[in-house]
Parts: sequence; C-alpha cells; structure tokens
Amino acid sequence: MKTNHTYFFKTILFLLLIESALMGQHQLPKLVTPELQDSITSMLQNLNSQNLEMKNDSEIVEQELSPLRFGLVVGASAGIITVAHLQNYNSWWKGERSPFHLDNDENANLYADKFGHFLFSYVASDIMTQSFYWSGMKQQNAALLGGGIALAFQLYVEIEDAFHPNLGFSIGDGVADIAGAAIPFLRVQYPSLHSVTFKWSVIPSPRFRNGEFRSLIDDYESQYYWLSVNIKNALGKHAPDFLPSFLNIALGYGVKNLSSSKESELYLSLDIDFTKLPGEGGFISTLKRVLNYFHAPMPTLKISPSVVAYGIRF
Repeated sequence: MKTNHTYFFKTILFLLLIESALMGQHQLPKLVTPELQDSITSMLQNLNSQNLEMKNDSEIVEQELSPLRFGLVVGASAGIITVAHLQNYNSWWKGERSPFHLDNDENANLYADKFGHFLFSYVASDIMTQSFYWSGMKQQNAALLGGGIALAFQLYVEIEDAFHPNLGFSIGDGVADIAGAAIPFLRVQYPSLHSVTFKWSVIPSPRFRNGEFRSLIDDYESQYYWLSVNIKNALGKHAPDFLPSFLNIALGYGVKNLSSSKESELYLSLDIDFTKLPGEGGFISTLKRVLNYFHAPMPTLKISPSVVAYGIRF
C-alpha cells in the first residue's frame, strides 16, 4: 500500500526553516556594520510590531490580520502543496487510470498506517494553524483554516489514489486524516487538550537494515506512535511542587513481523514537553515546537505482548 506521508521529514524540515525565517527575531551577521545593523534592526522591529505574542500554545495575544504575513503563509503553504503533489504524481499517480474504487486495507499493517495518517494530518494542521496565528488571525479561524487546508490536501491524495488501479480510496485513512486535522481546533474549544500531544519516533527495523525499504517512512516496523500527556498539567492542583513542568508520560504503539505473524506492541514511557523547556525567541520557540512532534529518548517499558524494560529508548 502507498505511504502518503513519505515526505514527512522533508516537510517538517521545510516548515521549520519557513517558520524560523518568518517568525524569528533575526540575528544579523557580525560582518554587518553597526550603522547598517541599527537600520536593519529598526526595519525588522517595525515588521515585528504586528507580531503575535506566543508565550505558549494556549496564551496568544491576537491582533489585526497582517496582509503581508498572511500572504507569506499562504504562499509558503501553496508551494509545499505543489511540491507534494508533484512528488506524489511522479511516484504514484502518473500512468494508467482506473474507475473510482475503494481500498480494503484496514488491517494490512495492524492499523500502523492509520496512526501515520493521523499524525501527519495533525502535524500539518498544527503548523499551519500556528502560522495563521502568527499572521494575526483569531485562534478559532486560524485553526479552522489550517486544519481545513491540511485535511483538504490529504483527502485530495485519497481521491487521486481512488483512480489508481493498484491503490484505491481508503475510508480508514480518511477517518484518520479528519481526526488528526481536527486536533488544533479542538484545542481552541477545549484548552485542557493542550496537555495532550501526539508524537513519533523511529528505530530502524531488521527489514530496513536489510535493504527492503527505500526509506524509514515506508517501513511501519521502524515507526512508533505516541500519545504523550504532561503530568503536571494532568494532575493540576494535586501535582507535587518538585515535579518538573516539562515531564510527560507517553503511551506508544508499534508493529512487528508484518510479513508473517503480525504483532502489535504497546509501550509506556517517560517523555519531554519540549515547549516547556527554558529558552525563548523566534527560532528557539519554533525549534521547541518542532521537536515536540518527536518522542524524546527516555526510560521505557514495553507492556505488550511481553514486558521488557529499556534504560533509554526513542
């Protein structure tokens, strides 16, 4: 079955570069003269005077929409979508077409592909939502627009798959896409959901190391999907004072032996909420948000199908 999120890593890296460039408080090279630096800094400050104050995901001071920033976000989004379309077209859609049909793949990979669709839609929706926040949109509108764009592209991919003779429209993938894209909007409606995030990690499988896959993204046995909860936020007033604000607990899911016996695995692990680590500023804040899409290497306990303790595991 086709992996729609093959370009996950490339997209995240590209979005990180865009966000850091657009939202960062830029540091100028030392070769710039003091007079020129003062002039450029003044210009940047004027542009950033319309900036949104992002203390964290739930504390955002909304201001008027900046046409310049909105245009930059729309342009960057359009560019990413165009590149993703061309990649998928050249890899999968070019060539023979067939009538629209469904793909009954619901348990082909023990639902690992559904977790992948959910996670990719969530990440794309969350980054777009944050970008539209930055442009000056209201929280709810930004979440609706960001989630809508992410979902529209994912469903477009599914529809294109439906006309490919070897693929097809997957209802399960579509449901996962909808659920993932909706998370940023649900966080606006229910602020307590900011305590919960969804993460991803990779440990190359034996099949990948043997050269069976062209990339880690194509190998579900190398991938792990995590539901991570901030412990202090979850406990609220009952949380002890000594508990670090950045400490999470995470439940993970992985699969093994998909070509034979097919086994699913469950993990319980500590994790880190990178957004609560020290450090502020445009690039640092963006970097922390992007790192928060990945599970931190921490002590982990496999709880199914057998119990295994790991000192450190991604």
